[in-house]
Amino acid sequence: MNNLFTVNPTTVVAVRYGFNRFPNFDYNSSQGFSVAALGMSPAWASATNGPAAEFPQINMSSLYGLGDSGDWDYYDEASHNFSVSVDKFIGRHSIKAGFDYRLLATAGAGINCTTGCYTFASGQTSYSGTDLSDLLLGLPYSREADTSSKLTDYIHYYAGFVQDNFRVNSKLTLNFGLRLEHESGVTEAHNGLIVNFNTAATNPVYGNGEVEYAGLNGAPDHVGDYQGVKWGPRGGAAYQLNGKTVVRGGYGIFWAPQLYLGGPFGTLGYANNTQYTGLTYAQDQGGLYNPFPNGLLAPVGNSLGVDAGIGTNLSLVDPTTKAPMIQQYSIDVQRELMGGIALEVGYVGSHSTHLTLGNPNININALPVSDLTQGTTALNAQVTNPFYGNPLVASGTLSSPTLSAFRLMLPYPAYTEIEQIFGDQNHASYNSLVIKGQKRLSYGLTFLSTLTVSKNMDESSGGVGSSLNGGAQGAPQNPYNTQAEYSLSNVDTPIRWSTAITYDFPVGKGRRYLGNSSRAVDWILGGWAINTVSVYQTGFPLQIYQQDFNSEYGYDAQRPNETGSAIGTSGSVVQRLGDYINASAFSVAPQGTFGNTPRTIGVRGPGQKNWDSSLFKNFRFGERANAQFRLETLNTFNSPLFHTPNTDLSSGSFGVINTMDNFSRQLQMAIRFTF
Repeated sequence: MNNLFTVNPTTVVAVRYGFNRFPNFDYNSSQGFSVAALGMSPAWASATNGPAAEFPQINMSSLYGLGDSGDWDYYDEASHNFSVSVDKFIGRHSIKAGFDYRLLATAGAGINCTTGCYTFASGQTSYSGTDLSDLLLGLPYSREADTSSKLTDYIHYYAGFVQDNFRVNSKLTLNFGLRLEHESGVTEAHNGLIVNFNTAATNPVYGNGEVEYAGLNGAPDHVGDYQGVKWGPRGGAAYQLNGKTVVRGGYGIFWAPQLYLGGPFGTLGYANNTQYTGLTYAQDQGGLYNPFPNGLLAPVGNSLGVDAGIGTNLSLVDPTTKAPMIQQYSIDVQRELMGGIALEVGYVGSHSTHLTLGNPNININALPVSDLTQGTTALNAQVTNPFYGNPLVASGTLSSPTLSAFRLMLPYPAYTEIEQIFGDQNHASYNSLVIKGQKRLSYGLTFLSTLTVSKNMDESSGGVGSSLNGGAQGAPQNPYNTQAEYSLSNVDTPIRWSTAITYDFPVGKGRRYLGNSSRAVDWILGGWAINTVSVYQTGFPLQIYQQDFNSEYGYDAQRPNETGSAIGTSGSVVQRLGDYINASAFSVAPQGTFGNTPRTIGVRGPGQKNWDSSLFKNFRFGERANAQFRLETLNTFNSPLFHTPNTDLSSGSFGVINTMDNFSRQLQMAIRFTF
């Protein structure tokens, strides 16, 4: 809804409200299937989730499986938006002020194995010796099924703003404003979130660290550590030096959204999995007929409190993450040239802090760096397991009588990995020179051409272009020193030149040439136009990595060492397809060390050169009917865009390019009628 109220000749009030809802239903082709039709027990058929029921997943080692392998997801995303703004003219001031409120919510659940996933084995793990025979007997080696709670995550957003455009005189205009924002942080409707991992608390079983659920024992009800009010001042100026030259500049602080709500966070305890594995599950206990005779384990919610997650992996939103802040600044000069051409030269830059990590999670339970030097023998030596026999650690890595010594050296030994997501350890810096030429339509010609020379630095790989920049491993070498990851952004391209040109040929009836031609001549020679769009762009920085020898100690990536030799080879891209990177420029970093190769290197993948063109011919039939013939070519000059080389030093094809990322030239013709 949108309402405009004209209070008086100088005052307008706008009131808006909007509601958006997007049901996101991911289901399988056998949705609604009743397992009773397969001869399974009515008790099990009635226990399955009716709307989510599907043909069960059957896995075999020697034959293709049966059933859908996907999951059943239902996420209902919705938003309420309300805003009020006032526009007021006071002399040379144009003032706008207002208020903005948004409620963003996502609700739903995801379930794997809605009617059970069943594995039939062969050999020693089979009842009969073959998986197909076991299937016919209804005796799976393992079976599992899930239950899940519906969760509803939401964020409140509030903002107030005021903006003044002040025309000081005929040459100078100033604009300045202030926006105040507040976001609540993600909250679950029934406190179904882990909001903190208390590193100082004594663990109920061993060592330090315990989870904190929202609303329990004084914990907050939301994730993150966001400031109450985010101040966003901004200002700018435009000054006309003369009738053909204008100088503009500006600065502003902007705040990015704190988290992306694509679906509710999968909180520990709000889903459960029931499993049976092994030959001890005898035929007289029901087999495939009644695979879960004792029912399914229900989600326990937050009832375990500080005991939750002990002995397993944890995942939670980084409790210290803050709102991303972006400072943007620019200055440019625009000059009108002859022929209706406008030339603009300017500088655009930004500095961003507390940026949300897109890809990498940070494992805060990695082995301390100082302990890596002890070597594999000492770290993997078997010692008595203090968790053995504890009912909270009944299965998994920490449940055996002995365990590797390094497990007890971890910062929080009662857990395996503790992955913090949506951390704010990223920061970025961007600087660019922009040159733009634009010609307004005259004499049938118009064009826009922009050249950007830039440098983009950041601390975390993310964004588009994984096929063009090597694809990051998505994690720092050392989670205790993310500053060491600061290097060229994986989407940095120092030169990009793009141009679009349209030209109507001045030939034919009523035009500059052959303006008095006959209709037949006009049909042949008149009404032609040509369009071109071109892009020239340097490649993205490469990201070199190797096999991660530190993975078992909680480190999620490892890079090699540089030897000092030249990294890039010589010749054209076509000549270097088999050795784009010099493998001797790197050596494998041994276990317990971090390679000195930066996250991204100065050598870049192949650049891009592309032209798209079209030729139009317009026809006119009387006063109301028109036709247009189109001949269009994509990649007009058949220029290849090569895939990035293989950047895994552990691979036998390291440095090799064996894929193209674009299509060869494509032509298409069409006739369009309008009447």
